[in-house]
Amino acid sequence: MSINIAERLKRIDEKLSYLINLTQLQGAMVMKELDDLTTEVNDTDGVIQSAIVLIEGLAAKIAAAGTDPIALKALTASLNSNKTALANAIAANPV
Repeated sequence: MSINIAERLKRIDEKLSYLINLTQLQGAMVMKELDDLTTEVNDTDGVIQSAIVLIEGLAAKIAAAGTDPIALKALTASLNSNKTALANAIAANPV
């Protein structure tokens, strides 16, 4: 049995090159997925901050309206408007 070491080393080198290329490709795919996830998290953080501002503003408006029926009616109309806008935003940007 004649063993051609040079030929075997060449095949090993080709296999290693293939595995290196495959690993680099997978790494690039993972980085893309990580970038996409980072973007989604940043977008979600913005939505959360907007919701916090809305809730804090709502608490202040309720306190300011007290028991005044006209102010409470205006606040109800404002809440319905905000509810619709929020529902539309959520529908336009599903997870």
